[in-house]
Amino acid sequence: MKIERLESLERLPEVYRLRVKAYSDSPCSSLVTPDRYPNGLSDHLEEMSVHFAAVDSGMIVGSARLTKLHSVKNLPYSKIFSKVVLPTERPFWFFSKLVVCPAARGHNLGERMDRCRFDFLKQTESKTFALMTAKKWRARKLALVGWEALGAVDSSLDPAYPYHSSEDTFILVCRLPYDI
Repeated sequence: MKIERLESLERLPEVYRLRVKAYSDSPCSSLVTPDRYPNGLSDHLEEMSVHFAAVDSGMIVGSARLTKLHSVKNLPYSKIFSKVVLPTERPFWFFSKLVVCPAARGHNLGERMDRCRFDFLKQTESKTFALMTAKKWRARKLALVGWEALGAVDSSLDPAYPYHSSEDTFILVCRLPYDI
């Protein structure tokens, strides 16, 4: 499977539908469903983000997003970040929307897409930080390569947050530049 940067926004609807398919076969299956998100899962950051896709036989089977932001208030579900102390440098980078099609899981696509996002950041000569949310199992793996947990997500702070939360999802930070 090849991972590539999506140079055009025309395939984003396919990415949105993939997100619903991936979340439908996960612990979030009761919250992110095709009925609830008939046009796929997207938010206000899509067109300003850099998107990466794992492509197999012409189909997108994995995707991840990277967004440069100047304010925490611009984050989707920004209230969930309000109880943690974040670095003050601006701008910063937000790693988000990493999903893999259930049939394509088990090929290290998540780690490979993380590497692609860091490779992109190396080209920007960014000296700030990156932020993400991650489930406990992923947070443990990312801690081994330099990500630091700042605290647990508190989904009660934002009723629109569409994922299972709280104690099993963490807000992570990583200093840049970073060599993964």
